Amino acid sequence: MLSNEIQLFDELPARFDCKGETNPNRAFEKFLTRLVQETLSLSGYEVISQFSKKIWFGNNGDTREIRPDIIVKSGRDVVAIIDAKCKEQLSSNDMAEIALYVREFNVEKAVAVLPTFPGKTGIRWTSPDTGISIYEKRLDIEQVIDDLKSGYTGNISKIIQSWIEL
Repeated sequence: MLSNEIQLFDELPARFDCKGETNPNRAFEKFLTRLVQETLSLSGYEVISQFSKKIWFGNNGDTREIRPDIIVKSGRDVVAIIDAKCKEQLSSNDMAEIALYVREFNVEKAVAVLPTFPGKTGIRWTSPDTGISIYEKRLDIEQVIDDLKSGYTGNISKIIQSWIEL
């Protein structure tokens, strides 16, 4: 993320909880989480941030958990997993992490949201062995913040809604 983009987060309303955040990854995650919460809660979805699920159990009593950035539920069912990645492109480790979320939450796909970068577009990644799909989506942070400042949220809503409907 560009340094001027992290400064943009300081201009957001307090509800985004980004003011003074110096970690670009955390700022982007907070920003995206709030956008998704505000958009999808109006459509009847439950949006859960940083939901912990224990998936590894050691014979010594220790446990390990996974914690996706955003889980979207409709009723009791998880309908989407959204992961914020503040970087130019997904790594193999990122994709393995997201694929584990998909398997453990019993969904077929997930969305990884990254900031826009010159020459980078969204990609659909699919594992032929597991059938898991990861949709890499790009979000123009500057445009979204401008839209929020002007009070226009129509495009934001359409974009986020489209992630759920993939």
